[in-house]
Amino acid sequence: MPPSPFRPWKTLLTASSPNSVTKSVQRRPANQETRDASPPMTVRLIVERFEDIWQQETPPDIGAFLEEGNSSSWDNDERRTLLICLMKVDLEYRWRRWRSSDGDATELCLEAYARRFPQLGADDSWPEELILAEYKNRWRWGDRPEVQHVLNRFPARAAGLLPETRTNSS
Repeated sequence: MPPSPFRPWKTLLTASSPNSVTKSVQRRPANQETRDASPPMTVRLIVERFEDIWQQETPPDIGAFLEEGNSSSWDNDERRTLLICLMKVDLEYRWRRWRSSDGDATELCLEAYARRFPQLGADDSWPEELILAEYKNRWRWGDRPEVQHVLNRFPARAAGLLPETRTNSS
């Protein structure tokens, strides 16, 4: 599988807080220790390793990568950021694979992730960016859900989602 043309999790890291990792941070070798790095840097390194495994066409287990974020120095927001970043990468690769399979699309939706990872929280707390990542990957890889379907799933978020979803459906 060719490398992804974009790193879907970068925007979350660059925009989420003043301590976020910027795009200017250089990528470290996969075997370099991460335990002494700041949480944003560690998130970036963990997610890069996760994506590297996906690029080898081996579906990695998000749960195994979340274990790296269970450091006592991390707070719940930092752990949740790691989960969301991993999910964004996972969504892209799983939808890409779905395109060439007969798989069940409902298992690729955010609700399936939420059942597996309760720390994601209720759907009204999911970042719009994550909801849009699912929607855009569905469109990109051929599922093409109606905008109204997405808005019905997330009615409280309609105002924020509507401008973004219209750009894909036109």
